[in-house]
Amino acid sequence: MNLGEKFFSWVHRLRQACVEARYGLIGLRHFLRAWGSRQPLFLAGCHSGPFAGNAYHFLKNTHRRSEARVVGVAYPQARYALVRDGLPWVPRGSWMARRLAKRAAAVFGTGYPYANIGPECAGALQVMMWHGMPIKGVGLQCLPSPALFPETDVCIATSPFMADIMGRVFGLPPERVLCTGEPKTDGFVDPGRSDLRRMLGGAYRKIVLYAPTFREGEHQPDGKRNPRTLVDSILQSAQIRQVLARHRACMVLALHPFERTLFTGSIEAPFFFSVALDTCTEHLMAAADFLISDYSSLVIDWTLLSRPMGLYCPDLEPYKARRGFPYFDFREVFKPFIHGDVEGIAEAMDRALAGDGAFRDPLFQLKSRFHQHEAGGASARLFDQVMARIKARRSAGSPPPAT
Repeated sequence: MNLGEKFFSWVHRLRQACVEARYGLIGLRHFLRAWGSRQPLFLAGCHSGPFAGNAYHFLKNTHRRSEARVVGVAYPQARYALVRDGLPWVPRGSWMARRLAKRAAAVFGTGYPYANIGPECAGALQVMMWHGMPIKGVGLQCLPSPALFPETDVCIATSPFMADIMGRVFGLPPERVLCTGEPKTDGFVDPGRSDLRRMLGGAYRKIVLYAPTFREGEHQPDGKRNPRTLVDSILQSAQIRQVLARHRACMVLALHPFERTLFTGSIEAPFFFSVALDTCTEHLMAAADFLISDYSSLVIDWTLLSRPMGLYCPDLEPYKARRGFPYFDFREVFKPFIHGDVEGIAEAMDRALAGDGAFRDPLFQLKSRFHQHEAGGASARLFDQVMARIKARRSAGSPPPAT
């Protein structure tokens, strides 16, 4: 390494140290404000690196509430977005997070609240904001290995129908399932969301969102994607391209978080990768006119918008055998929207973008089954119900829950 390279390497390390120091000071400021507050402390954690979904929208919509101090516990890769949006946070695994966890009145997690925050939060009310209303088996019905959640005190659901399912998932009685809706659906009516059409250059009249679920079989042992996957069959379809062109539409590809870093293919307009848009999934859904998905929990979220969709499920039977649909008959419930080939998806998309209203009644029935509330207000409802439980616990003089 010559002198010039050493100098630029030193400058890079210095800049990185300055960035880390700045983030450290921001986290410390949030810690001191939370530590000095006399209000109950709520901590929100996320099971994935990007602080997203229910955790992000709950924090965003409740951190200014005066009844409690709400702080996020986040991985390093989420720091930029949280600072950009002015949200309070402390680093996950840090001494600040451990100190706050010991004082927390309630902790909210999208996987395991206990693990999303840290074991120091054992005395807090454990609120499970699972990252989606399930279609395939999860929790106690997860295949091939059931998952136990003994620490969970309460969980959320979107309707009485889903409340029964979530009680089965986590082994909870009905009185410990809160029908508040999912905080992430507050993003559907977020007035501050970005104008996606303008971000895409203003050249498209319609937006199609393609959001498939994670499939283990799409990856080789070395982690690379297998060729000719279902995603590729959509992106390379001449019929899909013709429909997009006919309606001056584009398609945004929003892969499952487990797959985003594994996708190595290049895509060109009218296809766009969601990561490049730096927009949360809920804002993408709010802007989209048509959804292509499959067995993802996003399908249930989407029904809240009452917009047309197509479920691309050529592997329905093998997927059912591998993961199971223990809560309801997937084929029967979503029958009008299921397609086994790209041609069916292209036809459904063409009809929907042209304004065909044939699916309005089935969509209304799905919305009535899966949702008790309209979009918006889920974070506030959850916050209020948790506050009520904490006040009731304190009034009764009961000790913190044993975990």
